[in-house]
Amino acid sequence: MHCSPAVAAFFRKKLTGDDWQKLQSILEEVQPFEYHQDEDRFELAEVLEVTGHPLDPEELDLLFHCCQLLNDEAGEKVKRALAKGPVQEEEFTFYYHFTLDTSGATRNTPEVAYAFIKLLQSNPGFRYNVEELPGEVWVEVTISYLSDLEFQRKKDVLDWLIQVARNQSRNSPFKGSTL
Repeated sequence: MHCSPAVAAFFRKKLTGDDWQKLQSILEEVQPFEYHQDEDRFELAEVLEVTGHPLDPEELDLLFHCCQLLNDEAGEKVKRALAKGPVQEEEFTFYYHFTLDTSGATRNTPEVAYAFIKLLQSNPGFRYNVEELPGEVWVEVTISYLSDLEFQRKKDVLDWLIQVARNQSRNSPFKGSTL
């Protein structure tokens, strides 16, 4: 059988006896499902070659139904078991330069840097290093991520923290209105 125990247990719970039997016969020859982590969804595998006979429309309908079940109800164990390729955590480092600017041309002053560092301390998802030089502060922030979506979410949080730090340094809280 071309599936993990977690996947088999999931389908045993969700399918009727006949459908489970049909799926088992398909799974003996091929793994028809793939989990795409960056999109957080399941799809049918690109190659569905079942030796001995082509898939009939009833079997295809069953596979589409199973794929929908996976998208609607699968847990983390099932997702990991069907993940496409090995999960590798990647890292990216952002560099922020804050300088003493008396002209007011830039909004990245050392006061903003200190407010930013304080905000980073309250967010355990970021590793950071600070280098203070006369008249300037360098902040290096490293994030770890598993997908493009997770990278973008963490980058958005960093952008938001910088904006909050700028507002805090000017004693100007965020303002909003209700629609």
